[in-house]
Amino acid sequence: MVFKHIYWILGVIFPIFAYSCILVSVSLAPWFSWYNNALSDLGIYPDTAWIFNGGLIISGLLYLIFSINLIRDSKDAHSFLAGILLTLDAICLSLVGLFPENFGHIHTLFAILYFLIFPPAFILMIPHFLATREPLFIIMLFLLGALLGLSIWFIPWRELGIRGLAIPELIGSLANSIPIAAYSLYKFFKK
Repeated sequence: MVFKHIYWILGVIFPIFAYSCILVSVSLAPWFSWYNNALSDLGIYPDTAWIFNGGLIISGLLYLIFSINLIRDSKDAHSFLAGILLTLDAICLSLVGLFPENFGHIHTLFAILYFLIFPPAFILMIPHFLATREPLFIIMLFLLGALLGLSIWFIPWRELGIRGLAIPELIGSLANSIPIAAYSLYKFFKK
């Protein structure tokens, strides 16, 4: 029982840790622009690479433990498949940090996969949430997270004066982490 509580807390800790490392990295990079850079640019700058990449690797590992336990707790095919997808998503997050931007296409592949894998996982969770009578706000958060996670990449950012990827990356990652953190807190306090 204690272990279940720990893994629900990981659903809150991994995004807090990730965003803390990102914000510290941004504060150490006076050249960084939310409008002109990608977040991954922080992973190749000597003063920020260790905290940015290390933060992604560690956050991904915490996310991995959380998502593996979702698989272990799955009660139906939907939640089982969602857990597998979120496990793959967590691995991709760690690999984005392990293979920084200067690794080229391998970095880009894992970054794209991170943003593409969680929306279908969230959609798969919805039938499970309906079957287990989870609160409507949890269902809506996962639905909105999935829709935002997919649609964010279709906004004409350049026409809005945003040439870099940092803002859509931040919004996309929040679309992933907010529903997971909210669900984790709900499950933690429900038990």
